[in-house]
Amino acid sequence: LTYKNLITIDGKEWLVLNSVKTGVKLNIPLYLLFNGKALGIMRKYDSIEQLAALGCNSDTNRTLQKLGRMAHIGKKFTYHTSRHTCATLLVHQGVPITTVQKLLGHTSVKTTEIYSEVFDETVIKDLTRANQIYSKRRNVKQNQIKPQKSPEKYLRQ
Repeated sequence: LTYKNLITIDGKEWLVLNSVKTGVKLNIPLYLLFNGKALGIMRKYDSIEQLAALGCNSDTNRTLQKLGRMAHIGKKFTYHTSRHTCATLLVHQGVPITTVQKLLGHTSVKTTEIYSEVFDETVIKDLTRANQIYSKRRNVKQNQIKPQKSPEKYLRQ
């Protein structure tokens, strides 16, 4: 990553890059990702290059531990577990699996589905949301104004 990967659009910061592994183009609105927490962590570094200079897997995991402490996360985690947790949290919060797929840079949604555990609470939340949408649509249809009679009738008088 370099500063060239950070783009400001309408005053909002985005991360734009091509995945090295898959070649998938990623456009990530950093200001929206977990309420801007990613931006908060990035700003603690002198540059994006300093943050991105992770090194080998063990170095990366040590850096993640440091980032975890900065984010007040006391649990030990690795690159893989943090990626899995991120994907799971997004799915659990109602982000469509195809959006999570795009954020992770996967070329197939089947790969992303490995990261998405469906919790009972998610099923309840999704069905509740579907019922609310159905009820709103039904109420709108019932409350629609009936069409008026043609104004031509009044013009003839």
